[in-house]
Amino acid sequence: MLAAGASVGMGARAAAARSGAAQPDAAAQSPPAGDGAPFDPAGVRARAALLAESPYRPPTLQTGAAAAVSYDGWRDLSRPRPGRAHWTDTGSLVHLEYFPTGYIFKAPVDLYEVQDGRARVIHYDAGDFEVPDAMTDAVRSIIGLSGFRLQSPINQPAVFDEIAVFQGASYFRSLGRDQIYGLSARGISLGTGDADEEFPDFRAFWIERPALGASQVVVHALLDGPSLAGAYRFVITPGDATVFDVQASLFPRRAIANGGVAPQSSMFLFGAQDRRAVDDFRNEVHDSDGLEVRTEEGGRLWRPLMDPQTAHVSVFQAQRLVGFGLCQRARRLDDYNDLEARYERRPSLWVEPMGDWGPGAVHLLEMPAHDETDDNIAAFWRPAAPWQVGQEIRLAYRLSWGAGPAGDGLASVAATRSGKAFNSTDRQFVVDFVNLPANTTGLRGVVTASAGAAGPVSLVNFPDRAEVRAGFRFTPPASGPADIDLRLVGDGGGLSEAWRFRWT
Repeated sequence: MLAAGASVGMGARAAAARSGAAQPDAAAQSPPAGDGAPFDPAGVRARAALLAESPYRPPTLQTGAAAAVSYDGWRDLSRPRPGRAHWTDTGSLVHLEYFPTGYIFKAPVDLYEVQDGRARVIHYDAGDFEVPDAMTDAVRSIIGLSGFRLQSPINQPAVFDEIAVFQGASYFRSLGRDQIYGLSARGISLGTGDADEEFPDFRAFWIERPALGASQVVVHALLDGPSLAGAYRFVITPGDATVFDVQASLFPRRAIANGGVAPQSSMFLFGAQDRRAVDDFRNEVHDSDGLEVRTEEGGRLWRPLMDPQTAHVSVFQAQRLVGFGLCQRARRLDDYNDLEARYERRPSLWVEPMGDWGPGAVHLLEMPAHDETDDNIAAFWRPAAPWQVGQEIRLAYRLSWGAGPAGDGLASVAATRSGKAFNSTDRQFVVDFVNLPANTTGLRGVVTASAGAAGPVSLVNFPDRAEVRAGFRFTPPASGPADIDLRLVGDGGGLSEAWRFRWT
């Protein structure tokens, strides 16, 4: 996965993979609705169902001078001209800007503004951008729009900050108040971690014009790819945490056993849990430091992330999922000591099913990262039952981009550290817990390992804050990985989430 850049990047991996694809005739694309035609959300679902009954046809791709520009050149092509955003004259608390095709974003999308029940086409207009005169040839070759962004005054009343971007395959991203972009999400993933991973595209968007004074915006999207088509509805509400309420209807073209629901991508280069190969002035470098999973039957689990030597997948089974997400828990500048990247301000992304998704598993893919521009982490929900041709899969869930999920009465892991044990080949782990329930008795730590040996656990209270440190030694197995599980318990039962670490 490639980097998530300033306004480029969320869909860069998919866009780059597609950049050399064969170019079909323009008529092969799903035709847009007529300009000013009546709009009905049910019509998006009907179009997705109809697409799935026909062979897949890829989009026509951008060629020519716009496709040949560099990253910096594309930024010149897409630098918005002040005052040209949509809805600046309506009193809306949301503004809309779009991006042209070019660079690695070669697949165009149809973009519509919906007002008074009618959909009007948003066309590319070079006057909306401050383009250098030297790029005239690139401007002339642009074939359409590659995505859009939304702006809202979530930090200062008169400043419209970017709060969401949809661009590249089915990628999008957002953030909460006083945050900067980090991880990204997708409409769907297919075969994530496999050599033949698919990247379906959002082919068209219908954006409802917000009412006077409204900060909430509704976006409808049509998805299409080789294996399925789909219709999405996003209700986006900016705030301390920006919330996306998502409804989706998916229509498979083939039986799909490797689908990923509510997928998210992030970056983890290194953290305090393992610095054996690190030569960097910073303490940690990551957009997310762990995966949190909550289930009705299994409580809460925290899995610190890693930058592994080889790619691997961890699977966390659930009969009834409460929520999951890649989170950034380290929230102090001193956790990173990076005055430019400001990783402490990156959002967590929490997924909550709306309704029962049934049995399945949260999958975590960790891949080697060359540097901090690599999105080497992915997480998603995979249902136990494959999706079948002719079946309509309906999904509803909430995405919260912010500080992370609210507490549930259990102690949480604040930090994980490890190093070589004194005078031994063992590893020493220390795990810091916060928000321990009050009036606990019989507090102790319990650790187990699937291979090798771990324990016993020592507990030490911090002298200056309400935290407790659990420390233990781990003897690695002679070969292969090991899963280590640590939790705090008391006389009344479990007191903390389960800390789960993958040793490799």
